[in-house]
Amino acid sequence: MSYVKDSDGRWHTIFDQTKGSSCGPTCMRMVVKMMQNRDLGEEQARQLVERKNGVAMLSTLTSENGGVGQMGSHNWGNHGHHASGGGGVGVGAEPLAAALKGTGIKDAHVPQIYARQALLKTSLKNPGIAAVGWGGQWNGKRAQGAHWIVVAGQLSNGNILVLDPIYGIGEIDLSPAIPKYRPANHEATLYNKNVVLTAK
Repeated sequence: MSYVKDSDGRWHTIFDQTKGSSCGPTCMRMVVKMMQNRDLGEEQARQLVERKNGVAMLSTLTSENGGVGQMGSHNWGNHGHHASGGGGVGVGAEPLAAALKGTGIKDAHVPQIYARQALLKTSLKNPGIAAVGWGGQWNGKRAQGAHWIVVAGQLSNGNILVLDPIYGIGEIDLSPAIPKYRPANHEATLYNKNVVLTAK
């Protein structure tokens, strides 16, 4: 866990994911902390997501380390994020929204709108969880994958505030035709219709 300051000078709590593909549940944990001022812990967040997703989990993330280990269990991967070789299998937007509803955030949903529109509906009081897609080099090899981040409204510079369970504080640049997220000199593109909102 870390406390970091955004470009507008506001402080935020960011939880670090502890498993290779637990970015989704870790983002859920941050949203619950922001909206309800309580900490689920990552393990409980992972369990809530698993229950809402049922026995068989489908994901856009794959790795050479495998997927679902056995019926009724989920392979979140080893310690460290997916790109570092942590492996594991991620989770989709609908199970994240259902798990958030299970915590009492009754308006959690996945709107069928473009990412830019969804991002502009977020705020510190009603953050969202957005899917981004990586492309390019990681640790000297070509890698592709998906990652979940918390999005929490527009900053005074026009960018969207990001709380990332791997890279910490960040921003999504809305100026290009396709919004871009660029943590640690890597570029990610937002997936349309894969943003979980917490307000209607």
